Amino acid sequence: MDIKDTIEKQFSLIVHSVIILGEGLDSIAYLVNNEYIFKQSKHNAARVNLKREVQVLNYLKGKITLRIPEIEYYSEKYSVCGYKEIKGYKLTPGIYKNLSDDEKDMLAQNIALFLRELHSIALPDIEGLESDIMDDYRGDYDALRETIYDKIPDKSKVTLLLVLLLEKKRLKFSL
Repeated sequence: MDIKDTIEKQFSLIVHSVIILGEGLDSIAYLVNNEYIFKQSKHNAARVNLKREVQVLNYLKGKITLRIPEIEYYSEKYSVCGYKEIKGYKLTPGIYKNLSDDEKDMLAQNIALFLRELHSIALPDIEGLESDIMDDYRGDYDALRETIYDKIPDKSKVTLLLVLLLEKKRLKFSL
């Protein structure tokens, strides 16, 4: 069954358009009706990860100020979930370079706020979550460092470093 049929039969949502947004080793992301993002797992191990992702997003709902996907549709049977698209753009080195110093400082403050909020929340009791978080955190840290860290003002680095050090101590791993 293709994604259009799955969505219509599982969720009673009439699908007018489907665009593939991206595809990785584990899942395919679709833009449906120019409004919803649907993710579908490609294999059994990815089914477990998608279920975990849905559980985490539901757990975080209302606990942090940053907008996060709010799962509206989920089928464990078909390993698919859907949520309204959050409009935005990917921060690239080119985009970052063109930001003003004030915008860069605000970005650093927003990242620090998000990390502080996220890491002040107790981990939910979801099997295998802690090891996945550590792997993802390492990747996110590396991406942030490569993209913006060396370019932000020193006063903002202090805030980010404090959050990262506190998190490093909490999870007890090395970057």
